[in-house]
Amino acid sequence: MIVLLSAVLTITVYFTQYGGGPGNPIESLLNPLSVVNFTALLLGSPVAVVAGMNYTLGYVSGYLLLGTFGYAAYRIYIQRKIVDNQQIRSLLFCMFCIGVCFMTALGRGALAYRYMLIPTLYILAMPGLFSLRPPIKGRGKQLVVVVFLFGVLGLSGAAYLNDDALRSRQFMIRDGAIAVAFGTDPLYRGLSLDRNKINNHVCPFFIKHHGDSRSVNMLTWIGKPIPQDALPDPSDSIGSQSMGHIDSLENRKGDSEFDVVQGWVRLGPKGRRKAEWVIITNTSGVVVGLATTGIERPDVRNHLQANWLDDLRTQSNRAGFSGLIRSQPDDELNFYSYDDGTCYQFADNVKAPEADTISSNV
Repeated sequence: MIVLLSAVLTITVYFTQYGGGPGNPIESLLNPLSVVNFTALLLGSPVAVVAGMNYTLGYVSGYLLLGTFGYAAYRIYIQRKIVDNQQIRSLLFCMFCIGVCFMTALGRGALAYRYMLIPTLYILAMPGLFSLRPPIKGRGKQLVVVVFLFGVLGLSGAAYLNDDALRSRQFMIRDGAIAVAFGTDPLYRGLSLDRNKINNHVCPFFIKHHGDSRSVNMLTWIGKPIPQDALPDPSDSIGSQSMGHIDSLENRKGDSEFDVVQGWVRLGPKGRRKAEWVIITNTSGVVVGLATTGIERPDVRNHLQANWLDDLRTQSNRAGFSGLIRSQPDDELNFYSYDDGTCYQFADNVKAPEADTISSNV
């Protein structure tokens, strides 16, 4: 009764207090086929995400899972009419997961990493729909169960790691922090279209959770020389500890006070480590710009010949960076990669663009 009342209350609030978003649940009910399709896609979402957002494969997997549930329910309640405790528990778990996917489909139209939990629960509960007689005792059968369990968990974990949404949020939060440090608008508006929300909520939240670490120290360096303890041994030559390239350096449209820089950067002699930030200074060593990494660059991964495990650990396919520079025309700029409190120079004497320059490739 508690679950039933909670469900009624949730559905009531969902339909009466809906505040906008990707879709309207009432309008979604007028197109039931799309709701059923997306419900199936959500159930098959781990397969779809791991396969590179292959929605066709997701639909096929989802409908197979729904078909399995329907067949099992028909066998249990219509043909045999005998239900044991194991089957009823599994049936209720599967019904719950289908219901969550259905509710989600009423107001959503795209996959996200946070949905991985529900199909994982569904797939783990599904074998219990079928009565196993005799119980699993043999080592071979037990091994099959263990492999199935860890296979499902591995599939969902891989789907979570392959999804771009989480990485995009992290990138945009750092981009918002750079904008707040410079007192301007962020380059990307994926978090919010409201500058005040970014300035008053996003950046303070980021600093609150990372302010006691080195990962945001450089935000206070703007307009000041790089601390000497952040620079490596002077004997290290440029590019020996970091490699990178400045693809473009141009004036920001609508705000000529700033330049926008884009490129890619990696750490280590062979580029096997990722850099979190890029720091830009003038010839006096004063920090005049910051950029954050995380932009997808599969060409860099191919150039480094990174294997799958390297890419998973170091995100070599996300070596691209983008950021802001406040400089004067014809200033000569030096570029450093930053990680764990240390800066490594990978480019020097790069000229800042003239005012109102459309594009400048370096």
